[in-house]
Amino acid sequence: RQKYISYGLSSKLYFDNPGSTLNPSYFGSMLCCDVLRQTGKKIETSYCNQRWCLVCNRIRTARLISGYLAQIQTFKDPYFVTLTKETVYGCDLPASMELMAVAWRKITDWARKSRTDFKGVRKAECTIRPAGKYHYHFHLVVEGKENAEWLISRWIKQMKGKADPKAQDMRIANDNSLKELFKYFTKLTTKNPEGKKVMFESVRMDVIFQAMKGKRVFQ
Repeated sequence: RQKYISYGLSSKLYFDNPGSTLNPSYFGSMLCCDVLRQTGKKIETSYCNQRWCLVCNRIRTARLISGYLAQIQTFKDPYFVTLTKETVYGCDLPASMELMAVAWRKITDWARKSRTDFKGVRKAECTIRPAGKYHYHFHLVVEGKENAEWLISRWIKQMKGKADPKAQDMRIANDNSLKELFKYFTKLTTKNPEGKKVMFESVRMDVIFQAMKGKRVFQ
């Protein structure tokens, strides 16, 4: 089922975005898991390892949970934090991402100098919004309420009016928080007016994937 859906998505991305720098990668995803090779009882295949591939995303999510979950579960007082800024048009998305990356690097530098117990996991996420806009933001699980409050205050200060204080969020982390943290970098589907699940416009998804090319999602 995941291969079927991924093939449809990859082919849409490929045929609808002929001028995209990612066009060869979209084509490669159409061939993900296309051939199964059996040696004795062992079956192998080739994976595209792309962010828009549901098959590879499931594997990536499992690896992330395996790598991070045990560490997060050692937190005595985990908090789920969301850091956001104003939405932007597609042409401004790369610059918006870079602005947030610079702000984040400065915050982590401050944390290393002033907060010996500051630790957590950060994930970048980008969603499609109406009127041609995009919402790039960070989800985090950090240790301690005090650290969560400090993080939000530093974010608001560093973003210099581009981050609405009311839009930032912190809450005690639970199982749903961890699911939110480890889910896909961007939502691939939405619901139409009839309530049916459909894919986002492939042209708009290409904007996100091009902007995120080569950038880290987890830290």
